[in-house]
Parts: sequence; C-alpha cells; structure tokens
Amino acid sequence: MQSRVSAHDAVGFDCCCKRGLRDRMNIIAAAEAHVVWKNRLGNYVRGLGLETLGAATLGQDGVCQLGNLINGSALLAFHDMPEYDQLREAHEQ
Repeated sequence: MQSRVSAHDAVGFDCCCKRGLRDRMNIIAAAEAHVVWKNRLGNYVRGLGLETLGAATLGQDGVCQLGNLINGSALLAFHDMPEYDQLREAHEQ
C-alpha cells in the first residue's frame, strides 16, 4: 500500500508555516487583480483605454499583483518545484 506524503514532508511546512504563507499571499485577490490588468491591457490594445501604457510597463510580468506574488518572496519555498516553473512561464506569456 502506498503511503501518503504529508504537506510537511513534501515541502517542509508545518501548520504554522502554512498559515503564515497563506496570510502573505491571497491567491483570490491576485487572480482578480490579474483579470483587471488583462482587461486594462485588452482595452489599450483595442484603442478603448483611457490611459497610456508605456513599453516599460507592458514588458514586465511583475506589474500585476499575481506577477508580484509569483516573483516575490512568498513563493520562495516552491521555486524548486516544476509546478512553480509552469506557473511562472504561463504568466510570462
């Protein structure tokens, strides 16, 4: 019978660490902010935006809250995981 690996064993987190991580990163808020950013960008591309978005802003994947979360210190413990790389690469595109 295959034993289950606890979250602590897999990533090295106990309940206190997980709670602290959860407090630092709000995935729902980051995803919502990402949608808002994509709408701003889409409006700009279609000529419907009321703001000017410069090349410096458009060329960065850390402008939105999700990008800040992915590139920030809250996810450092996950940097060695393939899922983290998939998330980072998908967000860059």
